[in-house]
Amino acid sequence: MGDFNVDIDNSDVNSQSRPTKMRFINQLQDLDLVDSYTLTGSDNLQRPYQHTWHNAFNTITSRIDYIWCSLPLLSNFVYHSSFNTELYQSDHCQLVLFLDKRSLFLSANGSTNKKPQLHKLQYHYDRMDLTLWDSFSVATDAYASSNPVLSGLKENSIRTIRRLNSVWDNLRTCIITAAKAHIPFSHVPSSRTSHLPKPLTKLQHRIKSINKIYYQFRASLLQQQLWPDHAQWQDIKSVLSKELAQMPQYPLTSFAPTLTRENVWSEKKKIHHILQALILESRILFKKHTNDSMTQFIQQRCQNYQDDPKVMLDSLLNRSKRVIRLDRLVVKNSHGDQILLTEPDDIKQASIHHFQKVAGSSHASKDHTAEWVQWQSEYTPRSYINSSVYNQFLDLPSLSEWLDIIRQLPSHKAPGPSQISNEMLKHLSPSIQHKLWLLIKAVLTLNDFPDQWKEAYIYPIPKPKEWHYDLNNTRPITLLDTV
Repeated sequence: MGDFNVDIDNSDVNSQSRPTKMRFINQLQDLDLVDSYTLTGSDNLQRPYQHTWHNAFNTITSRIDYIWCSLPLLSNFVYHSSFNTELYQSDHCQLVLFLDKRSLFLSANGSTNKKPQLHKLQYHYDRMDLTLWDSFSVATDAYASSNPVLSGLKENSIRTIRRLNSVWDNLRTCIITAAKAHIPFSHVPSSRTSHLPKPLTKLQHRIKSINKIYYQFRASLLQQQLWPDHAQWQDIKSVLSKELAQMPQYPLTSFAPTLTRENVWSEKKKIHHILQALILESRILFKKHTNDSMTQFIQQRCQNYQDDPKVMLDSLLNRSKRVIRLDRLVVKNSHGDQILLTEPDDIKQASIHHFQKVAGSSHASKDHTAEWVQWQSEYTPRSYINSSVYNQFLDLPSLSEWLDIIRQLPSHKAPGPSQISNEMLKHLSPSIQHKLWLLIKAVLTLNDFPDQWKEAYIYPIPKPKEWHYDLNNTRPITLLDTV
């Protein structure tokens, strides 16, 4: 890129030194470098003229500054333009070229690129109506009726921990199966990355496909008479024909039966025109996507002004949520030396060990310790409190009390490991609600709960400082099952 002091489109400018400078331009083109200005339209009539230099009186303009791109970058082209400088005085304009970097560079976190993308199941409760919720409720009842464990569930029939686990596992399977059948859901990536619309993504894949074909016709090969043979050319024509079938507004184009020295350059030009047409369409779609995204974010910010001012302020101040990716950990070995863990299994075991020991407590009796003697009087029952107030404290909840608790559960809360949300619990069938109530009473009677309820999701939240891959610089938040 830079000032080449020659206007390719105007042969009347710099007529004396033009031949020398054009030889250099031709060398760049022979190296299959492309003037980024030519990517803004399929021909000179459609491209807006963008001058890059003007004289002191703005009476003479010329395009003498260029940005040259290699062929593999064409599929990443987004936008090209020129504008007047504001920070300093110059008779030259500034050139700007935007490329889609996502397919150019890997993420700064190399280990992340080696890992498969993790996805989580997200239910769309905003798409549910009364009819869909009724279908979900009927489905839970139908699944339970055909389940031998749940269909025979009666009062006081859960008397062992093994039976308790069995009933809960079948209840969970019943609810989740009905949810996947009647509640709209999608698999979303666990990392919050922005994605382009599918039409634009498909168009970029099409551009890359045509660009690979165009790369086989680079000038350095054609000058050596190295171009695709007859079989390869037939395959290329098949790809081009399928591509043109998706471009109904593109002029009818026919290709030569065989590539020869007389027609290979014209065939290359046809391929180039198709590629430029796709790039232009991609630019239009990307601009539409940008405008739609801006409109959506503006509307969301206005909505947040009423519903969630904190989110609006975070957006205005460009404050983003800091997250931790457990792809490596710094821990101390048995000798007290710091070591870096990068293997997933080692990281998992080190994380489990850290969060089990981070509180520093141990399960030991404190009845005879000096600390308990000091505080024992504070836990002695008070004589002025009537002990009868506790008589019904441990009574089992009635069905109506349990249903009142379910109705009062807040919505839009993250579920635990079972993936059963409060929204699902509120819309269970009466039969399933009754079986769930029997399970809860068994939990209180046995003084224990299902093994799965002992599992939890632990999310390390960064403290207001860099965490440096040390879990001591995080605060853990635990998600348990909501039932």
